[in-house]
Amino acid sequence: MDLASYLLKPVQRMGKYALLLQQMMKACPETLLNSSERSIQEIEDLKLAEEMVKFQLRHGNDLLAMDSIRECDVNLKEQGRLLRQNEFLVWEGKSGKRSLRQVFLFEELILFSKARRFPDRKNLDLYIYKNSIKMTDIGLTAKIGESPTKFEIWFRKRKPNDTFTLQSMTEDVKKIWTEELSQLLWKQAIKNRAVRMAEMSSMGIGNKPCLDIRPSDNQISDRSISFAQLSRTVPRFRNSIVGPVTEACRNVKRPHSVISMSSVSSSSTSSGGSAGTPTGQGGSIGHGSYESTCDSPKPYHKSATLNSQCSVVQLRLVLLKDCQNLPAPVLPR
Repeated sequence: MDLASYLLKPVQRMGKYALLLQQMMKACPETLLNSSERSIQEIEDLKLAEEMVKFQLRHGNDLLAMDSIRECDVNLKEQGRLLRQNEFLVWEGKSGKRSLRQVFLFEELILFSKARRFPDRKNLDLYIYKNSIKMTDIGLTAKIGESPTKFEIWFRKRKPNDTFTLQSMTEDVKKIWTEELSQLLWKQAIKNRAVRMAEMSSMGIGNKPCLDIRPSDNQISDRSISFAQLSRTVPRFRNSIVGPVTEACRNVKRPHSVISMSSVSSSSTSSGGSAGTPTGQGGSIGHGSYESTCDSPKPYHKSATLNSQCSVVQLRLVLLKDCQNLPAPVLPR
């Protein structure tokens, strides 16, 4: 016997371990499953041991098969772990010829090979490399027509000749492969998204892939401030002009007011009306003064233009004095 035959002995022994555990599971009576917690725990340990032996046996066979790949121009050590390897019927393209291929599933690659059998040397088959596809370039169609054993792998460019239809020997193999491929594609999508977000952040774009145009209370939809909004935000003091008094003052016509209507509308503090002082108050601004009240039938005297250095504080004082002497508004019943 040569060295390769001796190396197969441990792998074959793992298969015997799996058969032994299966026989032990069958030998356990069904009444033992509901007897005690200790017995249930022992049964669970046997199941875990059987699963571990099956995994090691399959993984050992996969590694031996990977070492048997020939004429491969891809560095398989850089493609991640070998997850699966099974035999499939493969159609390349929509009208391609059917061929028998040994397909290897790595974390980063799917590899197609052709098996070369040696009748005189059992379990020492060679696999001739045919082609391969990177996981970053493919998509998956888990169901093809009514066949329970077919699925499709295609390039994302979606050309007719860039599709591979695979048909497994059993439904279980097809189910396992489609689940493994789906998980790998999801992981690849999450990884690509993280890389893309990191690139956008490094360019100063931010961590959001698109603009957020949803309505929000913080966005500025209108820069103007209405009188109702001003009355809610300004605190009410004892001599405050905000409220009904200000509304009444605003309705009083002052044709000879010093403050024009444009200046009234542009200032939030002067929205209650125009400026002026009643008779007897002695209020003068600049070179002119007022000599009538809000209720006086006498015409107002036209005052001189305000001096350019008149402060805003003086204007507010005039407004406050003028509005305090107005009659109380009559509320509607």
